[in-house]
Amino acid sequence: MDMNKLKHKTLDELANTEAALRANIELLKALDAHPHHSGCYDLHNQITTFMSIVVDLQGVIARSKLIVPNV
Repeated sequence: MDMNKLKHKTLDELANTEAALRANIELLKALDAHPHHSGCYDLHNQITTFMSIVVDLQGVIARSKLIVPNV
């Protein structure tokens, strides 16, 4: 198999992983915001950091896809 195709396949898998990670962070955000528990908003800062990392990951995946030749 062509190396560039393998790179694109791997980048696509990373993009899928990033999407799943983003969905889980959104779920965690909703759980953390539930007002009827003792830990309400205790993860707010950590969720903000998670989201920042996901945005960075989205960017590096998109840039990588542009760098690898599309065969």
